[in-house]
Amino acid sequence: MCEALNYYEPRMRSEFFLDGLRNKPMRVVLNASMVTSIPEACT
Repeated sequence: MCEALNYYEPRMRSEFFLDGLRNKPMRVVLNASMVTSIPEACT
C-alpha cells in the first residue's frame, strides 16, 4: 500500500490503495466516505 503514495494522480493513488486492502468491508466504507487522502483514511 505504501507504493500508492508514489502515484501523482490522486484518483490512481486512491484506486491502488483500495486494491491493496484485503478487507472488503473496509473498502466499501472508504469508497462511501468523504475521505480525501490516504493518510486521512489511515487515521
